[in-house]
Amino acid sequence: MKICDLCFNDEEMQLTVRNESIGIGICEACGKESSIIDADVFSGFFNELLGCFVPSEEGTDVVHLIQKDWNVFVGVDK
Repeated sequence: MKICDLCFNDEEMQLTVRNESIGIGICEACGKESSIIDADVFSGFFNELLGCFVPSEEGTDVVHLIQKDWNVFVGVDK
């Protein structure tokens, strides 16, 4: 999946996308035209991050937990 710098609130992730960009294209996540990168570039980061969470009885979506704590993504409610 190709993602762009505009998908992230996090400045380091935006910079990584711009620095590692394979060019300008249409993002498969948000549909905007910008610098794009293969999402696999962040797989190690997200695997480590997900390791910080454990399943709970509440069943809260991990994306929303990450957003609440770190505000990483654009367009995801906290």
